[in-house]
Amino acid sequence: RQEQEETVKKEQELKERHNEAKQIHDERRAVLLAEASSLTKSLYRVCMRSVQTIQPGNEHDEKIFKEQEEKQLAAMQERATLQGADFFSMAPPVDRKNELSSRANYYYNYARENFEQESDCLRHDPWRKEDVERYLLFLRKGEKTRRFLLKDYKFEDPHPGSFDKDRVQRFEEKAMELVYDIKALSEPWRV
Repeated sequence: RQEQEETVKKEQELKERHNEAKQIHDERRAVLLAEASSLTKSLYRVCMRSVQTIQPGNEHDEKIFKEQEEKQLAAMQERATLQGADFFSMAPPVDRKNELSSRANYYYNYARENFEQESDCLRHDPWRKEDVERYLLFLRKGEKTRRFLLKDYKFEDPHPGSFDKDRVQRFEEKAMELVYDIKALSEPWRV
């Protein structure tokens, strides 16, 4: 009888320790989720501002538009020469405003879709290593794509220090520590 009571008492103690560990885990997860949310929102805002930066165009865009117009004019003149003076082209001229607006809208939509698509990375409970890795890949790829976009269109980065790599690294370390601690929690509390 005493042995049975001791077994029940040990089981109760193990259960209490497990519940306390689970509560600590949940609190740590909540703090990390808030940090992930902050990192994501920060990157999203910077991506949107970067798209606003490219929207009005620059000298590089103007050079490309002029080249397109010259090619279009040369092609029309060549056709007119081959087909005679009665040639009439229906090809629209280069519409700078439309081209720049379309480009900006494309990247606004691209960013929104990617953020929405990847926003569920950390919704699982408990987190798995793959969840954290996917989130971090999404975050780092987003910043890399943002910088590439600006560079490709020959714009200076208006927010060069906005992506805090050290902060992301700290998040990664804490999140992975949480993932590994989950394994200890997932062990049955009853032997």
